[in-house]
Amino acid sequence: MLVKTTAAALFNTRGLNVTLRDIAADLHKSYGNITYHCTSKEALLIELHTMLQAELDILSQQLRNSQNLLQSFTEALRITYATSRRYRFV
Repeated sequence: MLVKTTAAALFNTRGLNVTLRDIAADLHKSYGNITYHCTSKEALLIELHTMLQAELDILSQQLRNSQNLLQSFTEALRITYATSRRYRFV
């Protein structure tokens, strides 16, 4: 999970030109260690997109199950904004 968190932070600040070697350097890990967990940058981006989708799916389910729709909708806007900031490179 640390690799994904670090990758997302680097992608957010430096754009999609970040490499797996950049991620390894930021984590003070070997390139081989990073590629053991993520076979390619593309695979890592797909995993990050899947994480984003899962977070939004959970939020959507919570909104559907809410008893107080207005309050939940307001909270959902706040959470959606915070989530989109973490994945703004997408």
